Amino acid sequence: MFGDFEFRLNSRNADYRFTVKRKITRITGQSAAGKSELCRLITAGRNPRAGITVTCPYPVRVFDDSQFFSIAAVIEKMNSKYKNHNGREYGDALRDALSFYDNILFFADESLECMNSHEFSVFCKYTDTFFVLISRAAFKHLPYSFTEIYEMRASGRFHTLEPVYPASDFLVFDDTKQIVTEDSNSAFQFMQAFHDDVISAKGKSSILNVISDSQCILADGAAFGPEMDLVTGYIRENRLNVRLFLPESFEFLLLKALIKEERCDAAMRNLYDKIDGLFFSWEHYFTRRLTECTYGLYNVYSKSQINECYVKACCFRNRAVCSQEYVSDKYHKVFAEYLKEAEIAEPIKKP
Repeated sequence: MFGDFEFRLNSRNADYRFTVKRKITRITGQSAAGKSELCRLITAGRNPRAGITVTCPYPVRVFDDSQFFSIAAVIEKMNSKYKNHNGREYGDALRDALSFYDNILFFADESLECMNSHEFSVFCKYTDTFFVLISRAAFKHLPYSFTEIYEMRASGRFHTLEPVYPASDFLVFDDTKQIVTEDSNSAFQFMQAFHDDVISAKGKSSILNVISDSQCILADGAAFGPEMDLVTGYIRENRLNVRLFLPESFEFLLLKALIKEERCDAAMRNLYDKIDGLFFSWEHYFTRRLTECTYGLYNVYSKSQINECYVKACCFRNRAVCSQEYVSDKYHKVFAEYLKEAEIAEPIKKP
């Protein structure tokens, strides 16, 4: 199941039309905007005499308690059967058991309490399925993009979605400030190689614990949706001079700037045609592609430990053993198009 498709519902009194781009879409906003009414109309539209037309390339369903109880029972059974819940055997078993729900666009209203459960998160992760979640509250356990948070706007009978956080507002990198990375993995290690003032939040959910004035926070935008409301609200309320820099992921930056290999170039084109619903978030897609494109090569990528190839000037090894473009200044190559006001300042190098 692939994203970037149009959903439309038309009834006598309402017309809803918007594009579903990724696996998880969250619709928020004030009451009486037509959010819950959308779910009611989808359910009512299953009666041919209701005069409701739903247009979508995939079957559309409203997720309810009865479905959740059946799914939760399956997940609990698998949890008991397999001890390693991160193993391939466990994942394959869940895929087989839940594949019945593949290729469906599910809508879920905020009155459905199970959306905050661990079982719902597992269901999302192991199905090739898309979800539109209607809720003013964020879902900490679901890795959705900050770009896929929308407000519903109504004008007469017409209802559309507008992004709460336009992507362009969060694609400026200000390296004159203290750099904060969401964890201590490769992005943190990369920044440490070029800047003295770098700290790690040790997890995106802990970013609020380290926010202070004059910072630039680098995080994976493809999975930052659950933190967005709290972080931006805190920055705004405390009037902090903080820049949020939210590219898709650090791996996305490396793939785009440094890797020059046909297989990787192809993997970065027409992303909506390549990233299906089995990728819990786009972050996972970019990590997998970068790992695959460098496997067995001198510039092999590891998320937990940055390879010196991504920090030091290229050594001009044979292209057969390295898939990087020959670059002497990796830092500027990665961040040039994102630097504040297009100014490419010299990074503060560690002694």
